[in-house]
Amino acid sequence: MISLKDYFEDLGLGVNGRTLVALKPFPAGTTLLEQSPLTQVPLPSIRRQRCNYCLRRAALQCCGRCRSAYFCSNTCFRNAWLHYHHVLCEPLEYDTYTNVDADRWLLERAALTLHSHARLNKHNSHSPSHLKYAIQALEVHPQPDDGSAIINNTAPTSTKAPGTVSKASSEPSALTPTLPPVDHPPSVWLPTTTPGAITTSCPSVPIDFDAVSEMMAPFDCPFTADELSVVQEQISLSRFDILDPEQHMDKVGYGVYPLTTLYIQHSCRPNTGATYRQDKQCLVTLEDIAPGDIITISYVDLTLPKQARMDDLRLRFGPDYDCVCSRCQGEFACLDTLLERGQVGGSNYLRLDQATTVLEEDIKQWRILDTVKQGMDDAALPTTPDDATLHPSDFTHFVSRSVAPDIFLEGTDAVVTRHLGINTLETFSAFAKEARKEFAKGTIPVVQALLQCKSVPAFSVNMIRAAEVALRQLMDQQEWVEAAKYATYLFVVYRLVYPPLHPVCSFHTIILAKTCWNSMIQLELAGIDHKLIYLIDVATGFLGINAAIVYSGQAASAWYYINLLFTVLVCVGGVMGMFGSCFSSRKFAKTFSVVVWVNCTLTMLKYVICLALMISHRYDITRSCLRSGFIGFSNSQSSITPAIIPNSPYYAPVRFPGTLNAHATSEGDCEASLKAFLITFGVVGLVIQILQFYFATVVSAYASRLRNGARHHRLHDQQIKDFEESRYHMSTVY
Repeated sequence: MISLKDYFEDLGLGVNGRTLVALKPFPAGTTLLEQSPLTQVPLPSIRRQRCNYCLRRAALQCCGRCRSAYFCSNTCFRNAWLHYHHVLCEPLEYDTYTNVDADRWLLERAALTLHSHARLNKHNSHSPSHLKYAIQALEVHPQPDDGSAIINNTAPTSTKAPGTVSKASSEPSALTPTLPPVDHPPSVWLPTTTPGAITTSCPSVPIDFDAVSEMMAPFDCPFTADELSVVQEQISLSRFDILDPEQHMDKVGYGVYPLTTLYIQHSCRPNTGATYRQDKQCLVTLEDIAPGDIITISYVDLTLPKQARMDDLRLRFGPDYDCVCSRCQGEFACLDTLLERGQVGGSNYLRLDQATTVLEEDIKQWRILDTVKQGMDDAALPTTPDDATLHPSDFTHFVSRSVAPDIFLEGTDAVVTRHLGINTLETFSAFAKEARKEFAKGTIPVVQALLQCKSVPAFSVNMIRAAEVALRQLMDQQEWVEAAKYATYLFVVYRLVYPPLHPVCSFHTIILAKTCWNSMIQLELAGIDHKLIYLIDVATGFLGINAAIVYSGQAASAWYYINLLFTVLVCVGGVMGMFGSCFSSRKFAKTFSVVVWVNCTLTMLKYVICLALMISHRYDITRSCLRSGFIGFSNSQSSITPAIIPNSPYYAPVRFPGTLNAHATSEGDCEASLKAFLITFGVVGLVIQILQFYFATVVSAYASRLRNGARHHRLHDQQIKDFEESRYHMSTVY
């Protein structure tokens, strides 16, 4: 029999009862344990997008027999076939897993994996090495003495011996769900939307264990309904949502990791976090761990108040579970005191729709830079009056200035110097350790100050959930300016309740950087408070694809609109000329003979001024091109202000598909494009001006001819009479 104790000792970890302790120092950021799941399933909705065995996102091949399973390689297909797919694969004409129940699917895979592993070991055949450790951990998981573990989201009505399940409990039924205490109704706790947070998942639909048993019986897999119920208890305890860090921490499947739940204790102030690489679960240290320290992770979303966390933990570990960490019963308990004010009856309580409305209004009025500048002018630390109501904007700035006042008081050079030193793992670990101490030292006084306020709706579950949903929507819509504000607010919230290096904080830091960068690019290209509506020279000017208009407008904003006005006048004059030539009208011709010379003058002014402005501001145009590419039909721009790009050697515009700097290019290409454009514009523009003056002289000559009567006249009456008489005389000669 294998020894889990020896397995962990090889990793520098020791087993002490049901806890895992460090046998040697581990710096922050160290991967303590990387384990493959006992079994896993992808979400049914993305089953055709990810390998059904390793959950890798790649080019997939469909199983030709069942037409329902997808794999990225022959290795994954072979492993899946070895353990469960040989039973689940049935010859079908179409995909029957379109609406598969993921909970039953996970149970089927787990039971078949246990059976196949035993069969392979009996015949001394190959089985993946990680399975023996996961299966042993699953088998030694303690069973609740009263049988009250949540199965099928129901609670048993009688007490049973450990590991026994009544026949009635194995059949689909509509028993009463297990409820939290009456004074904490479940409607208060909203579903978790925090990217990266661990939650407890239970089957939403009762599983028919008899049907599963009958399905597996013909394949020499004799699991009874009672045995399947026990397996379901075990995998419910060890089940985790598998998250994809490259896809906004979206849930992509479910995995069973018995080693984690057997030995890793829960804490609301954990020293380890869980991340995922495809289907592998990695436990990474969040702070420096000394020998003898107990390894802990958080099994719940830490933005929830204490009672909600206990409900979630008892759903996984049983009704008697209690947490005694520093967050629940120690120095950080003030966080829960503040969060509980946001529940029904509390001073911070807002319904979700009310929180959404308040949040939207506050975000619209929030001017981050103005508030930061105001804070930098104030040398003293901020204070909050007892009658203050802190909405997200005020809450964010108050907490930031209180916890880290040195950032607001330092100059730019000091900040850069301090952060440039963090360039190795050692310096980063030292920085993280020091930052955690400073944060822990400053957090508790800040929370106590917030407790003195009349109301802090910004620090409530409904407000946090509303911000998380809004942030995701704004990012999908690429509204980066507003998204950056939501991300800033959530960053402060997460830093209060999560350790600095926790996956939730780490992932959200990337989101914050992405939204802030894209918001700066968006503001730089669109221009703050400049929103233009765009209509062959006028249309291209307003559309931002006329390089001459846009680039000369960058040099002088007023000239941008004067240029377009000149073009409108030229177009109006051209329309009058067409009517005049069609109807040979003296009035039109006379008017047009004047307008045409006005147009020639205006176009000549446009040509000369545009050319002069572009030549004199070649540097600004080059910088603008460097940032967003040269203007053209495939790269329109609306900005009429010159680009301001740092000269720092560390700065280089990058192409980011889907954003406003997607056409960024090199300085050499910009200079070459600008040189070619100026030469082309100068030559072609001059030819056009010569043709326009020639056309103006032709129009003037035509108008003069009309004005001087150079045209056919009607015959007068006397002329007609003379003609008739001459015809008569001609006829009488004969």
